Amino acid sequence: KVISLTYNYTSETNSNRLNAPPNNVTAITNSVLNTGSWYRFYVEKSGVYRISKSFINELGLSTEGIDPKKIKIFGSGGRMVPLPNSTPYPNDLEENAIEVIGENDGVFNNEDFILFYAEGIDNWSAENKTNLNLYSDKAYYYITTNGGFGKRITPFIEPTGNSTVTLTSFDDYQFHEQDLTNIGRLGRIWFGESFNVDEEQEFEFRFPNIVPSATTTIDIHVGGNSFVATKFSTSVNSQNLPDMPLGLVQLNSGFAASDSQLPANTSINTTQNYTVKLTFDDGGVPTSKGYLDYIAIKTKSSLTGYGKQFRFQYNNTLNEIGSIALYQFSNASGIKQIWDITDIYNVTSFANNNDSNL
Repeated sequence: KVISLTYNYTSETNSNRLNAPPNNVTAITNSVLNTGSWYRFYVEKSGVYRISKSFINELGLSTEGIDPKKIKIFGSGGRMVPLPNSTPYPNDLEENAIEVIGENDGVFNNEDFILFYAEGIDNWSAENKTNLNLYSDKAYYYITTNGGFGKRITPFIEPTGNSTVTLTSFDDYQFHEQDLTNIGRLGRIWFGESFNVDEEQEFEFRFPNIVPSATTTIDIHVGGNSFVATKFSTSVNSQNLPDMPLGLVQLNSGFAASDSQLPANTSINTTQNYTVKLTFDDGGVPTSKGYLDYIAIKTKSSLTGYGKQFRFQYNNTLNEIGSIALYQFSNASGIKQIWDITDIYNVTSFANNNDSNL
């Protein structure tokens, strides 16, 4: 441990430190939470949530005598704050556009409810290489009736002109990840299931509307700690994939763990259901430790209604800047609305008038 410390410094003036951009960030005098009454709730998964009158009352907010047009929801979602300070991120809680069913009569009745899109902790972070928020397992939102009328979801404004791209499918993505173990008890990399005792484990994935001709890829990241070389072997629906070797970790080497990953864009046979089997080879040393970080599968699924909400996106937009895409849905009679959540604070909606195809 450090017992004492001395240092010297020289003061210098440098107007171009780190080539930093001008500081044009507006300082916050007071947060929106500074005044009024606020009631907190949380979500874990991203999606459209329905908030009933009874739920609002359970939070402690009485709906008696309030004008439902004044109901507001604030929150910045469950994504992590970006590592670079230069990356834009809200300085305070953002108000989210919501839809309040039954607000026009000025009374929040028993049958009235709120719909809004909440972003949970389940979003891929490229800079952190994780599908989960490393610092929280909940995304908090706040409801209030302070001030004037709240922000509401507005109709989606379709672009003018003829479409240049017709889409009947979207880029689908599913993952399995749990943050349970930090092998070295330092840093930001967390692992999930342990293979120390149960050396063979299976994980299920289901894509009900997968496009049979789609290219499907899988990404797996594993880690471990052992003074001998170990490895993970993988199969998907009995299709064998490349092994993931884990290098040995020598005592007092300064390394706490080793990790391995499938080769980039490892393809698997396309089908609706997947059983991913991972087997840990401990190198003949029972004390060897192996852990799963995450499994992620990318494919394409059809834009087809099937009785559940689903999030869809098109990843190739950067290659088609200036184009107009036409999304075509089938079996759409059960789809009442389609929401554009590109800007999660200013969601817009497109209403479907019971058409079976959009």
